[in-house]
Amino acid sequence: VLDTEILFAIGGYNSILYQAMYSELDKYLKEINRGSAINAPKIRLCYFAETKKEIDFYFESAERIVRGLDVLDPTKEAMKQIVNDCERASDVQNKKALFFEKLRSQNITLIDRDFYNRDNQDNSKYNLEDKELFEKYAEAWNEGRENIYRSLICLSHINILRKGVSNTGFENCSYIFLTATGRTLKLSSVPELLTEGNVPLATTFDFLINRFWFKLNKGFG
Repeated sequence: VLDTEILFAIGGYNSILYQAMYSELDKYLKEINRGSAINAPKIRLCYFAETKKEIDFYFESAERIVRGLDVLDPTKEAMKQIVNDCERASDVQNKKALFFEKLRSQNITLIDRDFYNRDNQDNSKYNLEDKELFEKYAEAWNEGRENIYRSLICLSHINILRKGVSNTGFENCSYIFLTATGRTLKLSSVPELLTEGNVPLATTFDFLINRFWFKLNKGFG
């Protein structure tokens, strides 16, 4: 399951480094999925509704910048690239449409699930959204509570999709969250969310690239 900055890298709206790392990962994914049916790949890519909302908000912010209603933060690489060469708000809307079309063309899909539907017992049984937990680490790390909570939501969704099973090894963990956000990665490793020997709920480009390379090449032998 892909985080916002990973999706922006796929769409061409992130740093050259992230784009290069996704390109390498994609090469291995295609090799792993080679021979699989289109509707049944060994590994598939997707994203959460919360991530889509964040991307939608990003493009809305880009429209405001192009209209002169807001100021561009030069440290936000994706935003810089989105507003680049855009003279009207409609130019931003066109980029947004092309962005989501690129995701669809690569079979990167939105997870169609209501994680807060009480009729689904898994939603409450494996939900990790705990007020004391995110307040504890917001204070310990001097982070905004909303930022910690946003990371916790994604990790909780992964745990729900795994049905709380994380002790089967990486190859059988069923779902994992790919992110480059340090806050989310750090949160996925706290004692409340990670038991020794279990697979973390979130991972990095480096880990997946190294693991897939090793599995495909069977090491140096």
